[in-house]
Parts: sequence; C-alpha cells; structure tokens
Amino acid sequence: PDPLGGQRIEGPLSSAKRRTSTNFHPLPVRYAMTTGEVARYFNAQRKIGAALKVVRASGWRRGQTFDRWGRKWTNPSPNIRSWRQALLYAGVGMLEATNISVGRGTSTPFEWFGAPWLDSVALAKKLNAKKLRGVYFVPRTVIPRARPYKGKACNGLRIVVTDIRRLRPVRVGLEISSALKRLHGKRWETESFYKLINDRRSANGILSGKPAKSIIRAWGADQKKYRSLRRRYLLY
Repeated sequence: PDPLGGQRIEGPLSSAKRRTSTNFHPLPVRYAMTTGEVARYFNAQRKIGAALKVVRASGWRRGQTFDRWGRKWTNPSPNIRSWRQALLYAGVGMLEATNISVGRGTSTPFEWFGAPWLDSVALAKKLNAKKLRGVYFVPRTVIPRARPYKGKACNGLRIVVTDIRRLRPVRVGLEISSALKRLHGKRWETESFYKLINDRRSANGILSGKPAKSIIRAWGADQKKYRSLRRRYLLY
C-alpha cells in the first residue's frame, strides 16, 4: 500500500503532453492508490492489455497510513528514511527543480530545505504567519554533503511536523514556493520549476504571485474527474 494512505488526494493532474520517467500517465501528486490499483489503472487507461492479476493485501484499509500498519519501515529511496519524509516529499520535492537544497546529504532530507543566499529568519516568519495545519518552520543552518551546495553552509528551515494527520504536504510545498518567490524572486532560479509538479498552470500561478489557495481551488474539476475514474480500479 501507499505509505501515505489510500484516501487523501492532493495536487493537480500532471500534464499528458509531457511524459517522463516520473510522469508515465497523468496522476495527481498524491494519488491515493495501492501499487496494484495503479497497475490496474495504467493497464486499462493506457490500453496495455496485460494479463494482470493483483493479489490483495489482507488486513489493510484505505484510511491506514504507514504508522498504522504495524510494520518496520524500509526506505523506498536512500533519501526517504521515514514515512514523515515520504509525506513531506510530496510537497518539498517540487523544489528540487530549482536552486534549493531539499536536504539530500543531510540527516533530514525533505524535512529541511535551504540555500546559501536564503534569508531563513524572514522566510520562517512569512511561512509561520500562514498558520499551516500540522507544521511550523524553524531557521537552521546546515552544510549538505550532496549537491547542489555540497560543503557550503546553507541557511534554511527545518519543517517541524506537529500533527501528521492534519498536514497537507502539497499545500506546504506551494506555500514555500510562493514565499520564496516573494522574498527571493531574483535569486531563486525557477526556469525548470514546473518539471516536477508537471503542471504549467500551477507553476505559472506561483511564479506570477497567485495565492496558493486560489491555485488549489483550480484543481477541483480535474480532481473530481480523477476520483470518478479512479473508483473503477480500487480493490479495498
């Protein structure tokens, strides 16, 4: 199952026009399906025609996130070392297409982000004023052991999770991006910002100064269609 659970859907649908290794088929950032359900979805929607048989997991319910599985965590990636980091990755990960370190080469990837030129105190003040559900931000200087700022002191913010059930990681990622644009518009390099969220409308909205709330509202129609289509392939 998806460690983030099988119910909560977040983010825009990715562009069908730009297929990449991270965008095989249009899906929202947080798509709320198990691996088997995704396989059924792709098999039908892309008309692959595979003789697919999915063995159901026993004892799992859609609302269960990883902390309720009763299992030992196994890293799906070297830099996702906990389910908290997996959850934050859904939002903080979009910054990787810019000149921001997301904590690779530190002890807390995706729980910290920064850059040498970042004003961490001002950014923390701006983000904490948003009173985002489930998180607050603390200035912290770190020297990453990996690119893009290997060996350089980076001013950044530690993302402190206070309520993991109320946390909406994609909203957090949008608010961070919006604050970076306002505070560091000239230093923050955003030419490739859209590549990981893979939705130019959302990326352009952030870069043109639209509030995160209005960008999220614009996802409503596409998410409604996705929910209806997704329902055909659910097993639980």
